Amino acid sequence: MARRKGAIIGKTIAVAIVILLLLALVGGLVMYLRGIISKDDITDIFEPKFRVVCNKQSYYADSDNLIVLPNSGRLQFDILNAESVTVEVLPDVDFEFTVNGEKHHFFENENITGVFIAKNGVYGGYFFIDCDKHNFDIVNILKTLYGENTAIEVGELQSAAIAKLVVNSDKGETISIKLQCSLSGISGVELDKTEIVF
Repeated sequence: MARRKGAIIGKTIAVAIVILLLLALVGGLVMYLRGIISKDDITDIFEPKFRVVCNKQSYYADSDNLIVLPNSGRLQFDILNAESVTVEVLPDVDFEFTVNGEKHHFFENENITGVFIAKNGVYGGYFFIDCDKHNFDIVNILKTLYGENTAIEVGELQSAAIAKLVVNSDKGETISIKLQCSLSGISGVELDKTEIVF
């Protein structure tokens, strides 16, 4: 009987040691992978959600999204949880400007995708915006649309986020991301509100 109790206690201790070793192994893996696996990656296992990822930031269909375009470099946008997508860039803010003295409105340009994304810059699961192209200065964007040798003047703007990136999934979901450009060459920015609160 004493041997039987000793055997049961020995087996219990062995099982407890194995469980503790397994917990230590899982804890070590979690600590190691914490910087590699994001919360979104874990969520995708249980409930995959269509999203676009740029610079480790996820953009969703039901969010107010904004990206400030850098002065240089190449932004890669990864598309997750969609079989196929269409990508386009559209004007988001209307403003008046002159081209060689003739007045124009930004909304007259229905689709400006080619200014931001080259045809060879879209692949199956990702696409690029090449910010080295022309720094995405508003005047240079307009020169790309109307011709490099045109004289362009832009007055005051409400926002430097003049365009939006629209990514449509094959399931009908849409992610819209405002693209904020540089203001160089603009005479000023007009704020929506007259008060500034700190």
